[in-house]
Order: sequence, then structure tokens, then C-alpha cells
Amino acid sequence: MPNIVTVNVSQLIAPTPSALQQTGALISQGGTTTVPGTITLLVQPSSLTPALSVPLALTTIAWNSSVVTATAVLAHNLTIGDTVLMVIAGAAPSGYNGTFTATVTTTTAFTYPLTLNPGSSTLPGTYLLESAVELNAMVTTFFAQGNQQSVYVLELGSGNAADGVTYLTAWITANPPFFYSYLVPRAWASASTYWTMVANFESTTAKTYFFTTMTNSNYTNFTPLMKSVFGIIEAPGIPSTEFSLASVFWNTLSYLPSTTNKVTPLSFSFLFGVTPYPIMGNQALLQTYKNAGINYVSTGAEGGISD
Repeated sequence: MPNIVTVNVSQLIAPTPSALQQTGALISQGGTTTVPGTITLLVQPSSLTPALSVPLALTTIAWNSSVVTATAVLAHNLTIGDTVLMVIAGAAPSGYNGTFTATVTTTTAFTYPLTLNPGSSTLPGTYLLESAVELNAMVTTFFAQGNQQSVYVLELGSGNAADGVTYLTAWITANPPFFYSYLVPRAWASASTYWTMVANFESTTAKTYFFTTMTNSNYTNFTPLMKSVFGIIEAPGIPSTEFSLASVFWNTLSYLPSTTNKVTPLSFSFLFGVTPYPIMGNQALLQTYKNAGINYVSTGAEGGISD
């Protein structure tokens, strides 16, 4: 019997995912105006602009007995009793300005320590959570490497390092394994709760990594067993617009290995918009970093070759 109906069937097969997940998150603690737990996709630096926190006005600022009390024009929505890194700018006298560890005292006020009396305030200035400055530096440095790689911002809400570690621990538990890599705030490297958290990812089968900016005073708190930690010590005196580790973070997220496109060792990866650690006079210190498995930004110049 001849065929009456011919049925053609086509099957759409999704592409095979890369062996490496090309997604990561920049950690924010109040650096954006989004609610805690929100993730924001960034495909270029301007993607951050609508969500980035901006400086807010103070109505008064006054010094008394080595403590400054600052009062905001509007409710700051911070948790009373919490400690946060705060940036004060535009105040007069200028001695009130800077980055301080502030204690939230009321719904509109916070205090911060200041040894010297700047004098009576003639201009209260503005306040901004330091997380917003740091997040902006992360994004600036990340996209200085190129616009071919996107990244997310994970907002944890304002608070100190311990608050952020607690929130992120719960978030990872509730969302496994949404991200494999996290670029954490600088302050976390000094928090004992953070050392405990990263130690939970030491298993050979663990696939979660934390990119951590360390200092000379805290890098020894990270043991060789903490394989989940990629540590770096930044060059002294870098500008506020730079977050050195964001450049390495971009490189690791950009990996797309194949049989012909091998993963390049990070020691041979070019970084842009970051400051190399000074070599002159620091050979012993840099060797100490290497022995401890701690990274630093170096230079590609050899034998007078400029690049």
C-alpha cells in the first residue's frame, strides 16, 4: 500500500554546556538600592548605574569627646546597633571627611570615632556606604579587561563582614550551585566567620570558589587546605577606583576551554587597569607571598621589554 502521509520529525538539541560555568557574582553589602538576595546582571559598566547607591545628605554633623554624630536628612534604613563602613564627603571642616567604621544609633543617625576635633561644622556633607565605592571599583576594574564577559552583582544588604558571611552562607545553601565564583569585599578577609565558611569548601569535589583580597596582617589565617580561596595582596597605594582582584576574576570567568583552546595559566594572563606590586626592595616579601600561595599583580616587563 502506498504511503498516504509522510511525517518529518525534527529534534532541537540544546548546546552542550562548557566544562566551566562562565558566571560569577560580585558581592555587595548595601552598595546597591536593590533588596537583599537580589542578583543584577551586568554586561557593561553602565549596567550598574541604575542600581548603584548614591551619596545622601546629612543635616548635621558634630564632634564630641572623640566621637562624631552624623544625622541624615531622611531615614537611612540601616539596622540600629550594626556597624558599617561609611564614607563621609563634602563636609566642612574637611577633618570630618573620610572612611570610618560607623555605629548605627537611631533610624536617622550614626556615630564614628575621630580623635581630633575638626571644629564646628559649617557644612554637614553627605554619607555613603563604603560598599558602593568598593562595588563601583570592582565593576570598573572588571570591565577594564573587556566587555565580552558578563557578571552578576549579588546584594546581601548592609552590615559588617560577619553579617555578610551569614547571609551568603544561607544564600548558597538555598541556591546550589547557582554561582561557582564569588568576589568578596576586602573586609571579609579579616573576619573569623569567613575563615570558617571557606573551610567548608575544602573537599576535592567542592566547586565553589571565593576570590579574596588579603593583607599582610590577615593572609596567614588562610591555610593551604582552603582550596576554595584564591587570594591576592594588592599593591600599596592603589586608587579608590581600582579593585585589583576583579581583573583576575574576569579572566577566570572568561575561560572557555576546548581540545584546541587550552586554559591559560593566570601567571601568563594580561591584566588591564591594575597596579603592579613594587618589585624593588620587596623580593623577600614577594617570595614569602609565593611560599604561602598568595598572589599579587606583577609586570610582564623582562630585560627592558616594555610590554
